[in-house]
Amino acid sequence: MNISKKMIVVMIMALILSTSSFAYYSGYPLTISESLLGARTYDLYIWNSSSGYWVHSTVTGESYIADNLKAKEFVSYSDTYGKLYSPNVVISTTFISSWNSLRALYSPLIVNAGYRSNAHNKKVNGVAQSQHKAGVAADVKTPSGLTDSQFNTAATNAGFEHSEIISGGGAVHMDERELPSGQTSGYPTISSLGSYLYAITIQDGLITNDYNCVFTGFYGSITKNDVEDFQSDNGLTVDGIVGSNTWNEFHYEVGYQ
Repeated sequence: MNISKKMIVVMIMALILSTSSFAYYSGYPLTISESLLGARTYDLYIWNSSSGYWVHSTVTGESYIADNLKAKEFVSYSDTYGKLYSPNVVISTTFISSWNSLRALYSPLIVNAGYRSNAHNKKVNGVAQSQHKAGVAADVKTPSGLTDSQFNTAATNAGFEHSEIISGGGAVHMDERELPSGQTSGYPTISSLGSYLYAITIQDGLITNDYNCVFTGFYGSITKNDVEDFQSDNGLTVDGIVGSNTWNEFHYEVGYQ
């Protein structure tokens, strides 16, 4: 084999390994007991809000990703359906910082919902542009001895960008959404190539709709091409710009749950 052929083989193998490491592969959602989540291995993606880049590592469910917050508590798992919806755990440094501040005041903090994949979010009737899908939100049980209102205030004081009492009470939603000035809800419009908090949400939206996308957090030309294919397939304006219509379509078109 000459050098050029060897180089081709190396490039192909690197591509296969990269794709198998990051892509949403078959087998999900996975029916599994909650007690077994700690023994599994996950791909952890942390959005560094200061640098504007994603950091990837491999962790077990028993690994701590914040103060007294294990990966298994934040994974995309539904105890109602007994299913794990993603091999990934997504979180941000701003969420971790606010969580640590809140955790310093109250123990234990019980997470009812953390990161959700696109498919998981649809299954539990989450809103189409949920902050859970970006890994920057959690629904946390109100600690014993506090009212929901008191806990909601504590979450705000801890630094969370947004918090509100969950409908029905007993828990508070808190998140670290990163939106343009003047926008208070939903997701931002992604119109240019680059590294974004919500880029990983785009890729998950594509992957859970059976597009062969790679989970990296970088909105590059390959992801943009996949977005354009998705837009074309679903009767949307084909421009590679991810605005409200495309964001919502990712949610509505999910097939498997």
